[in-house]
Amino acid sequence: MSMKNLAPMFLAILLLGGATHGAAQSQIHAQPEKDFIAWTYHDVRDDVYLDLDPDRDAVNTQNLIAQLEWLLGNGFNPVSVEDILIARDGGKGLPKNAVLLTVDDGLKSVYDRIFPLLKLYRFPALVAVVTSWTDADDEFELDYGGRMRGKNDWASWDELREMSESGLVEIACHSNELHRALISNPQGNRQPAATTREYEEGFGYESEAEYEQRIREDLGNCSQRIAEELGQPPRVMVWPYGDYNATTKRIAGELGMVLPVTLTYGANVLQSESVDRANLIENPEIGSFVWGVRHPDPVPPILRLMDLDLADLENDPNEEKLGAVLERIYAMTPTTVVVKAYREDASGNASSVYFPNRHLQVREDLLNRVAWTIGAKAQARAWVRMPITSYDLPGTADPEQKIREIIDDLARLVPLAGIIFDDDTPQSSGELAKIFKGHRPHAHTGRVLYPAPNLEENARQALEDHQWVVIRTAPLLRGKSPTKPLEGLLATLDPTDPGFRRTIFELSTLNGGQRVPVKTLTKQIRFLQRRRAASIAYIGDDFLADQPPLTELRPAFSAQSFPYPRQ
Repeated sequence: MSMKNLAPMFLAILLLGGATHGAAQSQIHAQPEKDFIAWTYHDVRDDVYLDLDPDRDAVNTQNLIAQLEWLLGNGFNPVSVEDILIARDGGKGLPKNAVLLTVDDGLKSVYDRIFPLLKLYRFPALVAVVTSWTDADDEFELDYGGRMRGKNDWASWDELREMSESGLVEIACHSNELHRALISNPQGNRQPAATTREYEEGFGYESEAEYEQRIREDLGNCSQRIAEELGQPPRVMVWPYGDYNATTKRIAGELGMVLPVTLTYGANVLQSESVDRANLIENPEIGSFVWGVRHPDPVPPILRLMDLDLADLENDPNEEKLGAVLERIYAMTPTTVVVKAYREDASGNASSVYFPNRHLQVREDLLNRVAWTIGAKAQARAWVRMPITSYDLPGTADPEQKIREIIDDLARLVPLAGIIFDDDTPQSSGELAKIFKGHRPHAHTGRVLYPAPNLEENARQALEDHQWVVIRTAPLLRGKSPTKPLEGLLATLDPTDPGFRRTIFELSTLNGGQRVPVKTLTKQIRFLQRRRAASIAYIGDDFLADQPPLTELRPAFSAQSFPYPRQ
């Protein structure tokens, strides 16, 4: 078995917009304080060999059998959607170590390979179908998992009806035609149809009314076809690619689909707004499967963040500068790139931005393109940096509402994995974080704090609104050790406090306008690591000048287990 197929990798979550480096941060797990875990299969075939199949979601039939045998023989209890809904409504609770098995897309193997095993083991399952694929005609072709698929590659309505009537299988909507990508920006990138406001040259982005109508028509068609063929409409909406937002969730709920299902890692609590699932990839053998089930990952991930100012990418018609920065990000191996999405006026207020919005000048519509390429090409997550109150807004009427609308526009139109609110105001950013997460439910949010006597209390308050606090470290002092400001900072924090693991320490590569020597920067990083600081960021990256020097900084900065050049 190849190194990439070791246990920590077998359940990697396919998050659009971000990949992790080294061992995947996500595994199936059961924790005593959680109610159930869930995962999904796609295609199950007899000819899948190790992790070499072109379809990385395909699983070998014998591996599926071994996984079901192990679960049933080791105290895990399969549950159905009905069991979960009853427990959510205050009825009979779920058994210990409850597990929900799901199957996405409705391929023929769900009937030929999976359903016979469900009957044999009396194992309930949720099966999500894309109704336009199920209804495919003889001319239909789809490139799926590296193979062209036609009408006969999908389970028929008769087969779905038989599974539904068995009492073991609940059929969910996986959309009618949303399992695809739409053009999402002027540069022509494509992103998930369910959450993307489609861009059309000459017309711009679709309006919110047009977007809602498109989603409602699609989900309505899916629900109607399932009701026509199976006798009852679906109660569950399994979102394509796991992507949904407050608007799509509301529309699905209005159509009777009360349980949204994602492809985001996490054991589930009954009252959570969605069912989170792991996605089995690369045909995990039983050892990998067992490792994933038995080893939870309850702590926040280790982050490495570098910054990017979009001002440096203006006037780049051939995208030469964008190509250079992507190469640098890929080589530096951060987990996350924090993109500054605004320009400041002479007073330090945000006066223009790089995304369409209702109130500020748009310098260039760059952010969507850059965020997408960071995830797709540089293998890092794209977060954004925005102020809380420091905006140069037109007019004087209701500035707080205008700021809320700017953040709303940002989250609606740009595929971001997170946002950091960066301001020296004492005002809370919790409301802005909620607006952002309404469109990006699984995004991370953070708040910049500055060293102060009450820093620990400020951090505790910020963590009530955000997953992260970002502490901007003090400047270097002439004639003092480069770790001196860090020593004073860490003396005010308790490394045993759970919030310490949710703290990002941000270092600057500039001090008084002068470039900090890379040896000083690496010394600071090593000092933080020795003092149990897990997540570290630096600001002031100059990708054109190679500052800080990549080859010297990477061994200290990278969170990879082998932080050297990729081959």
